[in-house]
Amino acid sequence: IENGGVVIVTDTFDWVTSTGGPLIVENDALFVVNSSFTIPLGATLEVQDATFEIGDNFTNNGTFTPNTSTVIFTDESTLGGSGFGFYNLTIDAGAVVTLDSDITVHNNFVNNGTLTGASHKVTFTSGIAAVTGSGTNNFHDLSIQAGAVVDLSGVEPVGIAVSGTLLIDGVLNCGGANAIKVTGVWLNNNGPGGFLENTSVVEFGGITPTLPNVAETFHDFTISSLQDTVALADYTVSGTWRSDTSSFRPDSFTVTFSGPVFNPSQIEGPATTTFNDVIIDNGSNATLSLSSGDTIRVGTLTVSNLGRQTLAMQANSVLEVLTALTINGGLRTAGL
Repeated sequence: IENGGVVIVTDTFDWVTSTGGPLIVENDALFVVNSSFTIPLGATLEVQDATFEIGDNFTNNGTFTPNTSTVIFTDESTLGGSGFGFYNLTIDAGAVVTLDSDITVHNNFVNNGTLTGASHKVTFTSGIAAVTGSGTNNFHDLSIQAGAVVDLSGVEPVGIAVSGTLLIDGVLNCGGANAIKVTGVWLNNNGPGGFLENTSVVEFGGITPTLPNVAETFHDFTISSLQDTVALADYTVSGTWRSDTSSFRPDSFTVTFSGPVFNPSQIEGPATTTFNDVIIDNGSNATLSLSSGDTIRVGTLTVSNLGRQTLAMQANSVLEVLTALTINGGLRTAGL
C-alpha cells in the first residue's frame, strides 16, 4: 500500500501464502480490514508511519513490524499467535480486545473500549508511554521495563486492574487521581522512585494479593482482600487508609502517616486494622485523623516532635495500643 494510499477491505481478507516479499503499509497510508486477519507462517506485515485498523481477530503466525505505526481495534478482537509488538495501540469505544498471546507497547496506549488480559502479559518497553482513554483496563501481567515511564494521568479516574503481576522495573507515574486495583503481585524492582503516587487510590483486593516488596509511598491505600495480606516493607500513606476487611498483617514493619494538617491522613472503613508500628510524621505538620466509629490496633504509635505532628481522634473512634504510645507532638480528641 503506497505512501498516502487507502485500502479498505469490507469483506474477508485471506493471506494464504508466505511466498514473495513482505506486505508493506507505507508512510501516511491507511489499511482497514473489517474481517479477521492472519499473518501466515514465514510472512511479514510491515506497517510504517501509517494506520492499520482491524475489526476482528488478529493472529500473528509470522512477523509483524510496527515501526511508528498506529494499530486501531474497532470491534471485538482476539490477539493470538506468537505475540505482537505495537508502537501506538488504540482500542475504540465499544471494542473488546482479549489477549491470547503476550504483547508489547513501545509508545502510547489509548483505550476507550475494553482490554482483557486473560492469562497474558502487556509490556511497556521504553520511553514515556501515555495510557489514556475512558475504557476498562483489565491486565493480567503488566510489566514496565527499565527505561520505560508509564503515565496514567490520561485514565483518571478509571485506572487499571492487575490480576497477575505488576512488575515495575521502570516508573509507574499515576499523574493524578487514578484507581489501581491489584489482586495479584506488586513487584517493584526500581525502589521508591519506581512508583509516583500523586493523588491515586491503590486497592489490594481479591483473595491474597502480595503487597509491595520495597518501601512504598501511597496517597490513598485500601485493603479489601479476603485472606491474610502481609506487609513486606515499610509504607507511607499521605491520604486515606481504608480497611474493608481485617486481612492486613503488619509483620514487623512500620506505617507512616504523612498527610498535612490542612488535608490530614485518615483511617476509615468498616473493619479493624492491626498495625505493628505507626508513626505520624512529615517533618512539619503531619496529622492522622481517626473517624467516628473506626477502631485501629497498634503495637506502638509515635507522634513525632518535628514541627506540629498531631493525632486527632473523632468522637466514638477507638485506639488500642498494645505496647507504647508516645506523644511528642499533639493529641486532639472529641467527645471521649
